[in-house]
Amino acid sequence: MCPPCRRSHQVGACGCTTCASLLPAQGVDARTVMETLGHSMITMTLDTYAHVMGATLRAAADRTDDALGDDLKEEIL
Repeated sequence: MCPPCRRSHQVGACGCTTCASLLPAQGVDARTVMETLGHSMITMTLDTYAHVMGATLRAAADRTDDALGDDLKEEIL
C-alpha cells in the first residue's frame, strides 16, 4: 500500500511522491498539493510531506528577505 495516496501499489509507483515534491518547489501552496493528491485533510499532506515543505519555507524566507531590501533590514536589526 502506498501511504501517501492510500492505494494498493508500491510507494512511488503512482508518482504522488514526485508530484508532492515538485509542486511545492515550484511555489504551489499546500492546499493545492492536497487537492491534487486527493487527500481529504491538509494534515495528511503536511504530515506526509513535511520534509518537502521545509524547502519552500526557506524559499519564502529568502523572498521576504529580498522584498525587505537592505535598508529596511538594517532598521529592523
